[in-house]
Amino acid sequence: MRESLAAGHTLTDALHFAAAAASAAADRTVGMEPKVGRASWVPQRAIGHPDAGCAMLAIAMQAAAAEITAGGTTPAGG
Repeated sequence: MRESLAAGHTLTDALHFAAAAASAAADRTVGMEPKVGRASWVPQRAIGHPDAGCAMLAIAMQAAAAEITAGGTTPAGG
């Protein structure tokens, strides 16, 4: 995101770029065997599923980008 902003992109565009990058990164974890964390307890069962933390970050980034694009300024729950 820092690079996008430094390149002159708007905050909204930078957030969309970051969300896309996070989503792509989560997709790339599908074939990886986990080495640490809960998934490492049953590594063969985790293969074929995205890393949960990586997927969560992608979802959060997508939600933030969508909210900023929509012009939302109300805090969550308010």
